Formats: sequence, C-alpha cells, structure tokens
Amino acid sequence: MEGLAKFVAAVTILLRLLNMLGGIVSGIWLAILGQWSIIGYGLVAIIVSGFCLSLAIMPALLFAAPAALLYEKDYKLAFYFFGFLATLYTMSILTVWCMAVLFLFTRQAEVSSIIPILLWSYVVATAPIAWIAQKELQSGGSIHSTISSTFAQVAYILVVLAMLLLKVSFLYGMILFLAVMMVGVVMQFRIEIENKAIMSRE
Repeated sequence: MEGLAKFVAAVTILLRLLNMLGGIVSGIWLAILGQWSIIGYGLVAIIVSGFCLSLAIMPALLFAAPAALLYEKDYKLAFYFFGFLATLYTMSILTVWCMAVLFLFTRQAEVSSIIPILLWSYVVATAPIAWIAQKELQSGGSIHSTISSTFAQVAYILVVLAMLLLKVSFLYGMILFLAVMMVGVVMQFRIEIENKAIMSRE
C-alpha cells in the first residue's frame, strides 16, 4: 500500500503541473481567439464549484458514519457495504460534475477552438476537485480524497484524448470516464479493507 501511496503522490504532482500549465496555455490560447466569455465562465466555475462540490460530497458521511460504528461493533460485512456506498457516492458526484463541465464546454467549441476549450474545461472541472483533496489531506484526512481526485483527472484526460484522437462521441466518453472511476472505487475499497485488516492485527 505504501507503493500505491507513492505512485498516487507522483501522479498527483504531474497532474498539478498540468493543471497549472494547462490553465495558462489554454487561457492565452482562448484569449487570442477572442473567447473571453468561456474564460470568464471557467473562472467563475472554478471559484464557486469548490464550495459547491464540498457540500455535494458531504452526504457521503451518511454512509461513512454508520460504517465506522458498524466496524466498532465488528459487523464487518455491513461495514464494507456502507463504506463502499460512501466511496461510490463521492465518485458519482465527481463524475456528474466533470461530465457536466465537458458537455457544456464542448457545446461552445468550434473547429478552431476545440483543443484550447477541452484543455480549459479540464482545468475548470478538476482544479476544484484537486483543491478539495489537498485541503482534506492538509487537515489530516486520509488519502482517499487524493485517490478520487487523481482518478477524476486521469479519467478526464483519457476522455479528452479519446474525443480528439479517436473522435468518440460524448456518450462513449462518459462510459470511459465511468469505467476509470469504477477502478478508483474498487481501489479505495481495497485500501480500506487492507487498512482495517492491519488495524485488527495490531
């Protein structure tokens, strides 16, 4: 699990660089094309969505709290069930948000602006998620938020590449995004099981 944590940390650093450089490059590109409204919408979305996403994810505690109580009472099967639901809920919120941003931004894209708009949409969709994960990690939280953020960013990149290189439709892009996020759900669930197994042996 330590190896996984290092891998996620390394990928996170690379993604942060992409977030920063992607925002600068796409912003300048869109400004040259005169797409000021898209830049403005994106900046507003980045500022507002961090708070809104935090609120949207909070109901996951409705599953996480019973899971912790059930673990203390040694109801492991029920604990795993509620823990899985908490993870699935969080990933679902991130998926809906990212796909909504992708849909809204691609509707405004033209042939000459498709690349900078897709790059800008990536920054708009994933920057608030990365901010939430970093904030939770700094407050002493678990690595789960970082894993969720990493998978959301990787999924978004894969979808954008598939749309640009393979000309896949939005529907198939959404299926690809869901598939990547489900891998993240399984990975987080596995980590949770391993953590509890280690704790039970101590």
